[in-house]
This record gives sequence, structure tokens and C-alpha cells, in this order.
Amino acid sequence: MFGHNEAFNAKQHDLSTGEVLVREVFPTIQGEGPYTGHPAVFLRLAGCPLRCWFCDTDFDPSKGSRGLVDWVVRRTLHTWLNQWGDPPELAVVTGGEPLAQPAAGPLLRGLAGYFSAVQVETSGVSPLPEDLPGNVDVVVSPKTRGVQSSVAKAARAWKYLIQSGTLVSMTDGLPIDVKTQRDGKPQDLPRPPFPGQEVWLQPVTEYREQGDGSLVIDWEATARNERRAGELALRHGYRVSLQVDGWHYDRLPSLQQRQVEQWVARYGVTVEQLKESFEFRDVVNASAFREMESMGAERFVNQQMGLFDA
Repeated sequence: MFGHNEAFNAKQHDLSTGEVLVREVFPTIQGEGPYTGHPAVFLRLAGCPLRCWFCDTDFDPSKGSRGLVDWVVRRTLHTWLNQWGDPPELAVVTGGEPLAQPAAGPLLRGLAGYFSAVQVETSGVSPLPEDLPGNVDVVVSPKTRGVQSSVAKAARAWKYLIQSGTLVSMTDGLPIDVKTQRDGKPQDLPRPPFPGQEVWLQPVTEYREQGDGSLVIDWEATARNERRAGELALRHGYRVSLQVDGWHYDRLPSLQQRQVEQWVARYGVTVEQLKESFEFRDVVNASAFREMESMGAERFVNQQMGLFDA
């Protein structure tokens, strides 16, 4: 996270047997890009060869599991079926950098045999496997000067991260001279090579450090990034991706905040535990609150996070 990870090298993890390193699998609502708003199963693979300073995703290989492709496909499929039943619609393969794993090709082909659509999210630093079915959609978010030609050609959409101070081209409004790597230098990012490839602008979520060293979202800075992304999208005809899948206690209406505080007082859990529970499943909505109210906060958190003994 935040560029402090070790650069991932598949050879160091002995993946020659066709195994896949998996960080987590969970049902959610896709919150960004072309499938925004769609129910989806997220399959987050572990490890990334990049060290992006703004990355807030935990893809540490030591915290996940490993298994053969068939096992990972079945686990992803069962997650959908247990949540929504037939037919399985959307699987999102993300990371880390999912294409850095040698078995990415068999994995994507296996998922495509069951799901109506499979979205793979990549930085483009690793080549796209060959012979992927037509229901595999590639979304590339370039973080370096180069994107593999196989990825660039196949991409349905390109996603660019935007901060309020990001330098952009006067011609296309996309980032130039931007530093993405913790130890890197500013560089221009690649552009979509073909007409018709979607362009999405995603505001960077900013964090600030508290006195105890913990990080919290800096809402003012994040809002500035959102305004900047919106301005550029309006000017150039792009789409804005606001990561609507996240849940944040700080942005809940005051009535819901008071309800959460009552649960905290009643069941002895903390707001942080509740936030982790909701953010882990990406299920902050009215049904989640009704479910929590019916079963009690302690059981709800226990069910989703394993924070309490059954």
C-alpha cells in the first residue's frame, strides 16, 4: 500500500505449477468504470510490480491464499451463486496487478466460461494473455510511460487518476508530467490509441495522518480532486468514476450516524470495526442497515469480519 510494497516477481512465489495468489474474493457493487452500479464478485489477486504512492489497496501476498485455477474459478463462481443465485453476471479481476501472475490467461478464460462478463483491471505493465473470449473486458489505468501493446489494443476503457494539481495536456485534458511511483520521476502517461475507447477520470482519494500515525480520508482535498475531474470531463467529453462502492461513516446523514453510535454503545463494538465491516463488503445502503438492525451489530460484524467469537 502507498508504494511501500515490494515489487512483485512471480518467480519468487513458485507459481510454475499454475497456481494463483489470491488476496480476497467478495461480492460487491462495482463502483467505478464501465460497469459502475452492477453487482459483481471481486477477485483481488495478490502482488504488484509497481509501487504507486497513492495506492490504498492491500494486495500483500502474505495475507492471501493460493490455489490452482479451477479452485479459484469455483470459489469466485460460488461467491456469486451464494449471494445472488443464477445466472452469474460479472466477475471483476483486479489486484495488485492481475496480469503479472503467470496463470492469468487460464484464469480469465475459466471465469469467462461461467460469467456473462469478466472485467480485468490492469496498469498495462504486463502483456495481455492471448485468445481471451469476447466477454472479457479490459480496463487499463496507466501508471507508467508504457502500456503493453496487447493491452492497449484490447482495452475497452482507459482510466486516469486526477488530483486538483495534476498537470494536463491542453489538447486532450489528460495527465502529463505526473509522478506515480514512490521512487520514480514525473512522466507522461500513454493515451488511448483507437477511437471509441472510453476514457474515465477518477479523482484520487486523499489521506492525512493523525497524531497517532493512523490515516484518515482528507475530504476537503478529495473534494477538490472530484471537482477537477468533473471540470475536465465536461470540457473534453470524458466520464467520471467516483468509486461509489465505498462506504464512509463521515459522509452518512446525521440520523444514520446517530443510529451507528447507538449500536456502538449497545453492543460494545467500535465505529472503526463497523466501518471496516461495511467497507469490506461494500454494502452500505438501506438493506445493510436493516439487516444490521434486525440481527444486532455484534452478530452482523461477526458474520462479515470474524471480529467476535460466534
